[in-house]
Amino acid sequence: FPLQQRLPIKVLFIIDSLPLGGAENQVVTLATALRNAHYSIHVCCLRSEGVQADTLKDIGIPVDHLGMRLRYWPITVYKLYRLIKKLKPSIVHTHLYQAGIWGRLAAKLAGVPIILSTEHSNIFPSHRIKFLEQFTNRFTDKTIAVSEAIRLWLIQSQNILPDNIIFIP
Repeated sequence: FPLQQRLPIKVLFIIDSLPLGGAENQVVTLATALRNAHYSIHVCCLRSEGVQADTLKDIGIPVDHLGMRLRYWPITVYKLYRLIKKLKPSIVHTHLYQAGIWGRLAAKLAGVPIILSTEHSNIFPSHRIKFLEQFTNRFTDKTIAVSEAIRLWLIQSQNILPDNIIFIP
């Protein structure tokens, strides 16, 4: 990351929602750990906030939700694009496949300098979603794999170069 970057570095985490769960816990943990003089953290939930949003709000981390309905995904991408343009983050970090697809697309359109995506699973509900995931992978600067199996799957099935994958168990 360029040292000339002005502090704090703005980071936007994007996830479907924040109920109790593994990926959701990771967002809360990362957002909480990064919240200091060097990082300005914001979280956006595509669908609804969920119970863990209050945890973030209680410590001063803003949480937005867009009320996404899959049928109207273009509206959500537009809302997300507008939010990104307003916040001007240096980093967008997505979690889970829907947030990964729509978040990376909106971040790319908005000109975000660094786009990260954490892959928590290699199961997609349809071939369309798998295709969209592969399409938006090209917008991703680094992909974070939560297991060795996911890392290998990203290399073999998603054609992501090993140098573009960070393995964090």
